[in-house]
Amino acid sequence: MNTKVVYAKDLTPQEQIIALQELKAAIEVERNKLEPMPEFVAPPPLIAWGDTELKIIYPWFYRASIYFILGLVIGVVGCLYATSYLS
Repeated sequence: MNTKVVYAKDLTPQEQIIALQELKAAIEVERNKLEPMPEFVAPPPLIAWGDTELKIIYPWFYRASIYFILGLVIGVVGCLYATSYLS
């Protein structure tokens, strides 16, 4: 049976300073490898609708928020009806 053992020892203050500097240098190298995010992304172009009209396509959450509010109102009214607060 082969057993490998790793012994760890406390670093001296000088070794801690060197290790910290090496870690900061490695982090800086990795940071420089990352591609920077663009600051501004242009919106998608408008889609032609018919011959001369343009239709604006809104983000999905506008429609989703309307459905959420509608479902909330229907749910509250349904609960009130089920508990006979509404007849």
